Formats: sequence, structure tokens, C-alpha cells
Amino acid sequence: TSGANGGGPNLAISPEVTSYDYDAPISEAGDTTWKYFQIRDFISKFRKRDLPQVPKNTTKKAYGKVAMKAKKSSTIPAAKEAPGVVHSALPLTLEAARINKGSASYYTSLAGLRG
Repeated sequence: TSGANGGGPNLAISPEVTSYDYDAPISEAGDTTWKYFQIRDFISKFRKRDLPQVPKNTTKKAYGKVAMKAKKSSTIPAAKEAPGVVHSALPLTLEAARINKGSASYYTSLAGLRG
């Protein structure tokens, strides 16, 4: 789950596909994955009628180059020093950063850019 589905003493959690669930049966784009078909095949063994037709995956397109401008942010330095910040040479998964709820922000410095 994304960690935003509940809270308090009851902690009502419901399943939700999130961007870090790379092994989900349905991708973040809504496309079916190999795991979807494995689950579908398993379910079909217990059904007496046919399953609904699977929708086609969406067509993906390249959008070309995107112009970007350097921008300074006053929030980045403060965020880098916030309690619980994890420093790493490479991006970490939420699990590797020991984050079990909420979200993560990633920051980096790119050489040669001036704001």
C-alpha cells in the first residue's frame, strides 16, 4: 500500500498499486503484465465460465525532447538536513531506506548546471 490509506488505531489498509511496486499484475500505466496472466490462468481453473476479455495495453509514444531550465529551490537545503534523512550514492528503494510508510524525496546535484 502507499501508506496513505489509513491511520490511527484501526489502520484500515486497502491494496493500492504504487510506483515502487514493479512486480504488480497491472502496471502503473494500467497495462497487464506477465503476472496478471499468471493470476488469470490460476483463477480460470476454478471458474465454470469464461473470464472477461482482457483490454489491450495502451500505445506508448515518445514525446521528444523537453527543454529544462535550472532553478534554485530554498526547500532543498532544508530537506537535506531534516530528521531521518538517508544519504546514499545511489537511489534506494523505500525498503532499503527503512521507510515503511509515506513517501521519499530524492535530491541530487548535477555538475555543470548553474541556477
